[in-house]
Amino acid sequence: MAELIASAPLERDLVLVGPHAMRARSDIAACLIVSRAPIDLPGAIAIGPGEWLMLEEGGDRDALAARMRAASAGATALAQDMSAAYAFVELTGPAVCDLLGIAPIVTSEQGAVTARVADLRVTVEYRPGWARIAVERFSAEYLWMWLERRMALAG
Repeated sequence: MAELIASAPLERDLVLVGPHAMRARSDIAACLIVSRAPIDLPGAIAIGPGEWLMLEEGGDRDALAARMRAASAGATALAQDMSAAYAFVELTGPAVCDLLGIAPIVTSEQGAVTARVADLRVTVEYRPGWARIAVERFSAEYLWMWLERRMALAG
């Protein structure tokens, strides 16, 4: 299993194929929040009923924990550091939602959605010309190879 983690896309460099670019991110902290009561979570991505995924650029777990405490004041919530459980891949280029096959379910210019990409359950943050995919680490290598092939076909 250690060999698979060592070859995961977190160690990969920028990949350019046609008009698209792809890179892995290892500097993002992720926190899973579970709460039955509604809580104010600015910037959180709803990934299921009563479940949110909060991401912090730069991998600052302390800043993420502080945001969580502030958002859940007065509510009962369980927060778990999930940074080691996810791998993150960023895509840039025209129509990244089309490239991922999620364009039919995207309803705004920017936002987030949990969907199936390459037959994997992933969470995608998106805005025009950019997308960040959060995928379970054990599936990261498969997703990376799928994205390389998909970009080659799109190019």
